[in-house]
Amino acid sequence: MSPSRTARLALATLIVALAACSREGLPWKAGDTPPALAGVTLGSSRDALLAVLGAPSRIDTLGRDENGAIGMRFASKGVAVVSTARQGVAIIYVTTRDGGAVDGVRVGDKRADVFKKWGEPTRSGPTKALWVVGDWVVLVESAAPGDTVTRIGVGFASSGGG
Repeated sequence: MSPSRTARLALATLIVALAACSREGLPWKAGDTPPALAGVTLGSSRDALLAVLGAPSRIDTLGRDENGAIGMRFASKGVAVVSTARQGVAIIYVTTRDGGAVDGVRVGDKRADVFKKWGEPTRSGPTKALWVVGDWVVLVESAAPGDTVTRIGVGFASSGGG
C-alpha cells in the first residue's frame, strides 16, 4: 500500500472513530424502564397523574369502546397525556421548554443536537423522529425540517405495551 493511501486510510479511520465518540447514543435499551416526563411515568394511574399535574385544562374522549382513551391537556404546564383504562398513562407529550426533559433534551433544542446525542432514530421524517426502545418510544418533533424541537413525547410502542 502506498504511503499516501495509508495516510488517507488512517485519516478516514480517525474521522469515523471521532464521529463515533462524539455521538453518545441512547441511554436506554430494550427492557429498561421508560423515563418520566413532566414528573409522570408511563403506566401511571389517572389518580397518580392528577396528583402530579393537577386538574387538566381540557379533556377529550378518544374512542367509545373498551379500547377508547382519554386525552388530557395541561396547558399551563405545556403537557398533554393520553391515558387508557388498560394501560394507564400511555403517551406523555411536552410542548414547552419548562414542561420537562428526556435525558436532558428539551423543547427548543436543535434537532441536529438531539440526533448527535441519541444517534439516528429508528424512524424519521422531515419533522418527526422516533426512537424505539423495546416496548416504548421517544418522539421528537420540529415545526420544519432541521428546525428546533417543538414537542417531545414518551409512549408505549403499541397497544400491548405496559
